[in-house]
Amino acid sequence: MKWYGWIAAGITVIAMGFCGGIMSNDALVFLITIIMFGVFGGLLIEAGVQEKEEEKEGQQIQKKYEDALFYMACHKEKIESAKSMGEKKKIRLIAQKFMEIKNDTSEDEIGERLQESKQAAIELGKAYYGAVQKKKKEEIGYRFESDDELAKKFFIRNEEERNFFYGIGDQAINTKEVKIEKEKEEQRYRERFTEYYGRDKRIAMLQEEISEYEDMLNRIHYVDYNSGTRKEKDWAVAGGIASGLAGGAAGVATAINTQNYNAKVRDYNEQVQQKNMAINHIIAENKAEMDEELKQLNRKLEHAQSVLVSDMKMEQLKPYVRIKEDTLSKRETGTIDFKIKLESKELPTIYENKSTVLDGVVRADFCYNGEVKGTAYVPLTTYGLRGSSTMECDGMCAGLDSDKDYTMNLSFKSLWLMEA
Repeated sequence: MKWYGWIAAGITVIAMGFCGGIMSNDALVFLITIIMFGVFGGLLIEAGVQEKEEEKEGQQIQKKYEDALFYMACHKEKIESAKSMGEKKKIRLIAQKFMEIKNDTSEDEIGERLQESKQAAIELGKAYYGAVQKKKKEEIGYRFESDDELAKKFFIRNEEERNFFYGIGDQAINTKEVKIEKEKEEQRYRERFTEYYGRDKRIAMLQEEISEYEDMLNRIHYVDYNSGTRKEKDWAVAGGIASGLAGGAAGVATAINTQNYNAKVRDYNEQVQQKNMAINHIIAENKAEMDEELKQLNRKLEHAQSVLVSDMKMEQLKPYVRIKEDTLSKRETGTIDFKIKLESKELPTIYENKSTVLDGVVRADFCYNGEVKGTAYVPLTTYGLRGSSTMECDGMCAGLDSDKDYTMNLSFKSLWLMEA
């Protein structure tokens, strides 16, 4: 219970204790009685208070929604203020639809109302955006565009309003600074294997993949065979009730109708059950494939723990691989996404002519006026680069200025030769 519930419970206990002290001589009964009445009374009062709070919160949300409609209408006309003569005329016409406008109401006053309306729209948008994001985390495949119940909680009426309030909430919450921090976190996640060397990198990548497969398998659930079926009616009971109310003929007619209804229900249920069986068959096939892939990954992990690594230095290995820039693109935050391409020559063998791969981490320096302003690292894929082959990798560098043009210099942070 919340604080006001406990206070109410305490008051109720005192009151019941006073009455119980007069009416009862049994101390144990007296104690149990006052505790039960106290907690029960507190819960009832708390429920009432909570209901009032929810009602009050709903009224506040509705007021924000009604206030925000004015800004939404102005936003559609690309009006953010009442500065120019054209804006003043337009904003007055729009304002007349949403509020009482007198002839002596100045454009400055309407402009102030617009800013208040904008703030209401931002607050509502942030609340709606947060609720949508929470739903997305809780429900796989959730789509806010089709969630009428959630929209109704915010008094949102249609898809256009959904998109507007979701968008304005997104902008208000995910500011440029917030996006940059998220992108830095994304870069750190992408670079999580860059400190590994030799077999340790392959082992770490395989362990993560195995963990993901195990998690997916744990979340697989079969559909209940009777899920979605309907319940048949008892024709004898229905007919008997009708007979008792309106006579024997009505009872017979009701029984026949009920039997016809049940026949349709049985056909429907059979289709649903067949569909559920088909879904479970697909799930079983997918699960079997995933089980087999997991077994293969575990075998690969076991092998990775004993693979051989060459003692050749990075400078000795550089002539065997060529690295070049592929494409660059910049986000509005300044973060640069890039693709690189690696091409390898025929690789030397190691220890008893075992076949080999090149593995390692690419370094990308982003320079402006000759100075390094940002660095990104791109680990090669789990099994590296085989001889006479190519590989494409993605990378990103967050925290750069959006108004500057950078040059990208590529090199290797680490490079090694190991058993395939």
